[in-house]
Amino acid sequence: MIFVNDDEFQVLEERAPGEPLTCELFRTLSKRQQYEIVNSIGSFLVDMNELKPVSEPLQHKLTDELKIKRLDTFIDQKMSKWFNKNDIRQISRIRDHICSFEYTTNLAWSHSDLNSGNVFYDSKTSRLSFIDFAETDYNFIYRDIFSPLQLELGIYKQVYDMYVKLHDKSLYTIPGIKTENLRNIMKYRLICIYLKRFIKASDDLRTSPKNDKSVNNNAAKIAFMRTQIASIQNLEKQFSK
Repeated sequence: MIFVNDDEFQVLEERAPGEPLTCELFRTLSKRQQYEIVNSIGSFLVDMNELKPVSEPLQHKLTDELKIKRLDTFIDQKMSKWFNKNDIRQISRIRDHICSFEYTTNLAWSHSDLNSGNVFYDSKTSRLSFIDFAETDYNFIYRDIFSPLQLELGIYKQVYDMYVKLHDKSLYTIPGIKTENLRNIMKYRLICIYLKRFIKASDDLRTSPKNDKSVNNNAAKIAFMRTQIASIQNLEKQFSK
């Protein structure tokens, strides 16, 4: 238990047991423990989505989730300052593919912020805890299924399989994992995660750094952005097989 005390609130808070479910932690676990985690995440997502009424099928554009105008401005006006022509072509191509992609899905009650910092795992009890529901709201179903957590752990296909088995098919339908439609949704949703990170990092770059701290910050952000481009390219290769 943690006592939180400030000028306005006094709260006795219980910390989730275990530690953040990072990629490093996941790799140390047994196959049985990993399977239990996949099962628990799939169950949690179904429970969240079906907690409240699910919408009728809607068309969804991924660009609605991205700060695409900021990306356009960065590509057109700033990117050449730090990146070569091939990098610019690559990120422009990725942007164009994302902008042209849309799919049919449903709005459902969602956690909306599943990452390793918001999921704790206790290896002693095999208990998985989900925290930080500040962004919980209606969102399109695949956002939580193909979230940063599943991407980082490399379990997005397994979680989707579990979700398909557990969800109430009378409420909404979703395609099998081997269908081309689902493969495209999965690919572009995962690419969207990397692209969001790229855009956020680009917002922090300084065109005229005034001190060593700003110069070092720029260097770190540029290296991170190159990693996102490389990750997208690797993901595309995986889905081309």
